[in-house]
Amino acid sequence: MSKQSLFYIIGAALCIAGLVLVLAFTSAGLNIIGGVLFLLGCVAGLMFTHAPTIARRELGGFFYSPIAYILMAAYLGVIAFIFCAGIQASGRAQTEQTFGIMMFLSLFICPVITMRLLAEEARLGTLETMTTAPITDFELTIGKFVGAFLFYLILNIPTLVFVLVLSLAGKPDYGTIIASYVGIVLFGAMLISVGLLVSAFTKNQVISAFVSFVATFLLYLVGIMGRNAPGIPGKVISYIGAATHYMDFTRGMIMSQHVLYYITLCVFFLFLTVRTVESHRWR
Repeated sequence: MSKQSLFYIIGAALCIAGLVLVLAFTSAGLNIIGGVLFLLGCVAGLMFTHAPTIARRELGGFFYSPIAYILMAAYLGVIAFIFCAGIQASGRAQTEQTFGIMMFLSLFICPVITMRLLAEEARLGTLETMTTAPITDFELTIGKFVGAFLFYLILNIPTLVFVLVLSLAGKPDYGTIIASYVGIVLFGAMLISVGLLVSAFTKNQVISAFVSFVATFLLYLVGIMGRNAPGIPGKVISYIGAATHYMDFTRGMIMSQHVLYYITLCVFFLFLTVRTVESHRWR
């Protein structure tokens, strides 16, 4: 058995074990362990593909542009303002409010992160070249997604300073904070998958960012509208909305139905992106 096949088997086993822990148990601790195992399985499965190389190139490309630093400054500046305003207004930090603004800002940030991923390749004519290279459409899509997702994670790492401030000022609920970070990571992954799909349809980055924002904002708005709708239709509409699932994370609840919601949407949009990139071979 080759080393590549062995890693594929290990990756599949870890992914399955992770999904079982997420879906079969309601314990937040087991859900987190399941999520980590799932991510490790994905990493192991992609180890011998071109996806890591593409991801490194995309991640490096973000920091060659001043847009990355402008995004980081604006994002962190607004969050810091809300965090400090919450302390002054109530005498204590409102973590739910802080993570709520992080979710809302992600609706604007993620379309900017993803707008150039495939649209720029199509505009320069390099997308057709890449689809004829010894790189599969799956590797190209996953590599682009991972690169953008890693940048999104780096964007949120400095927010840990606020957790440090809370720790020095008092005794924060670390369980709620961990659950909130799990929620923001899953929410961001879903937004990036939507943005990547939209980027595959156009050569214009501005159009890509605008359409991505509209699509994700509608997905966010649906959940709010569902709260006001009566009966079963209201529950169905509320479940479709992304905001409904996220808010439980900010309350300290890591529930398998919410985790599965974001993972399912992310996989679905990535699948559509792969099919869209594949269509470029026939144009």
